[in-house]
Amino acid sequence: MAYLTKKISGNNIYYYAEESHRVNGVRRRKWQKYLGPLFKIIEAIDGVREKPNYAEIFHLGTPSAYLNTVERINLVNSLNNSFHKRKQGLRIGFYLTIAAINRAICPVSKTSLWEWFKDTILLRAFPNVDKNSLSSQLFWDNTKKISYNAIQNAWKQIVDKTIAHENIDLSNVSCDGTNFYTFISSFNMRCSIAKRGKNKQGRRDKKQVSFALFCTRKDHFPLYFDVYEGNKHDSKEFEKIIEKFFKNFNDKCNSNKGITIVFDKGNNSKDNFEKFINNPNYHFVGSVKVDDHKELGPVLNNDKRFIKLSNPKLEDVKAFRVKKIIYGIEMTVIEITFWDPDGQLLRSAS
Repeated sequence: MAYLTKKISGNNIYYYAEESHRVNGVRRRKWQKYLGPLFKIIEAIDGVREKPNYAEIFHLGTPSAYLNTVERINLVNSLNNSFHKRKQGLRIGFYLTIAAINRAICPVSKTSLWEWFKDTILLRAFPNVDKNSLSSQLFWDNTKKISYNAIQNAWKQIVDKTIAHENIDLSNVSCDGTNFYTFISSFNMRCSIAKRGKNKQGRRDKKQVSFALFCTRKDHFPLYFDVYEGNKHDSKEFEKIIEKFFKNFNDKCNSNKGITIVFDKGNNSKDNFEKFINNPNYHFVGSVKVDDHKELGPVLNNDKRFIKLSNPKLEDVKAFRVKKIIYGIEMTVIEITFWDPDGQLLRSAS
């Protein structure tokens, strides 16, 4: 049986809880726990609160922040206006908004969406939502009604509102493409863009989809996207994609600065370069293969033409400018030299 004992140290008395037992007829301490001086014990007893009869625990901060953003740009109504359906049950805009918030915070499958939703403050914000209305079957029944053209229209509305509300800087934009393999069946003829092609994962046995994305440099805000067949070369498809981008953002070009788009050498072609040259609202920064301009290779690292960059974050980077004819067009090429983290001297040309 446990009991209390005390120890005196100077003018202070300290209390312990102990329990003893006998070993071979000798009394031995089984365990001892320090409780502290008397006033600490009293404080601990007075500080014990009764358990409530009922309590709800919600994830509050992050869901509330995303919900605030959703309300500021009126996202749900914008989506509902783009995706029409009968006013029966939850609207498509709501399903997409909740799915987007979930993907940003704690991605789960659509069958687990309700289990996540009910533990967040969103349950209080949308009291009319229950387990049945947020089932995976209803989610897919609603979202399968969405057409590609409707998605493009909804994206444009959301982007326009966000640019205006957040004052997004459009002067510098990066464009890059990738592809991702899928598990779409070879016998599925409904999906026309999933094709077999080359991917970095080496999964040539899977159909893949190619994806291009434009993001602002300063805010990393996704401005525009497009998907295309997985077996199409980037440079061929870039010609079509850049035309669509121009069409969507011509009205947002600053007359003084325009928009500068950065892309990699996989998109290089004469036709693509001419699209920028013939459009005064757009400029570009690309890259070229050093092997295609071998006369730049022998330039020594200590050549006087190299200028050290003034940016303190690029203290080990030097560059110089030359004029070159690329695809029959005179362009400025910047030769860059820098040390990588492993101490190797590297060069690139843009």
